[in-house]
Amino acid sequence: MLCDKLVKKVVDILRCRCYNKSVNKNKTTTRRKDGGKVRTKMNIEKYGYIEKDWGRNGKAFERLCKETLHMRSKVAAPGRTDMRRAAQCYEVKTGAGELGRLGDKLVKGSRYVIYCPVINPDKELREQRAYVMSRSIFLEVLSEAGLLREKTSTNGERKVTIQTFWNNKLNAPHGKKYFKLLEVLERAVMCAQAMPFSEWLDNGWAL
Repeated sequence: MLCDKLVKKVVDILRCRCYNKSVNKNKTTTRRKDGGKVRTKMNIEKYGYIEKDWGRNGKAFERLCKETLHMRSKVAAPGRTDMRRAAQCYEVKTGAGELGRLGDKLVKGSRYVIYCPVINPDKELREQRAYVMSRSIFLEVLSEAGLLREKTSTNGERKVTIQTFWNNKLNAPHGKKYFKLLEVLERAVMCAQAMPFSEWLDNGWAL
């Protein structure tokens, strides 16, 4: 169970952090030193993904994370571990999507999960609201937020997925379950069950 310690007004604080929907497509990749840390701008366009590729932000996030850690910048093939660091396997998850077949072990093959609910391409990699946690905590967070769903794929297989919280009309994340997700993720960090992604980039798994 996630620890029961609640932080007062955390929901209100999360709601006040507005998602910046503006994306400057003319930005180029820049690297600068800020307080001794090298920061890399999210530049989705440099990877050449087309606009119709709905997974382009997630692919770019994975590749840029690997570049920052001096790994081979390539999206892992389906069924393969996304990333290895310090002999540990990591799955990179963004937004919603499938987690595995119903009845099978979900997020199979990885002990830890890097999860970024919403990628803002106009922010730096370290500024993305992302979290690193064990596979079991990740699934517990999704369950507590009410975002685990079952669905039937086109080939008839039953799959477990993360329910989408993206509002196409607003072109932004929205809804009670999205804010609940942020609340539960922040609580996991406060209870030392998850790490902010930026800290993980600097130090690796430290819990």
